[in-house]
Amino acid sequence: MAGMIEVRAEDIPRLLQETEGPFVLYLYSPLCGTCSLASQMLNIVIQTSASLPVFKCDVLLAPDLCQDWHIETIPCLVFYSRNKTGHRITRMESVDLLFREFKKWKEQQSTG
Repeated sequence: MAGMIEVRAEDIPRLLQETEGPFVLYLYSPLCGTCSLASQMLNIVIQTSASLPVFKCDVLLAPDLCQDWHIETIPCLVFYSRNKTGHRITRMESVDLLFREFKKWKEQQSTG
């Protein structure tokens, strides 16, 4: 996988309906220092493993989405599968933690 795929807020409903298999939506702001660090860690996870597809959306361009989804803090990873929300992660402490979360979500979806 090449990396994260940028999507606009208006593309997300279609993405939720049309994407086959589990994936992750990364909500961030380019002005957020913590988001920049999280992006670097996510890129390592993506480049070093057979990771889930990761789509990213700039929350500055998606205020309605943040309000509708009750996004209160960024960075935020939202795990999806088959048009269902799994869980959210807002504490991205390490590459290892992210790797384990991605692996766990992928395994849960392949067995469920």
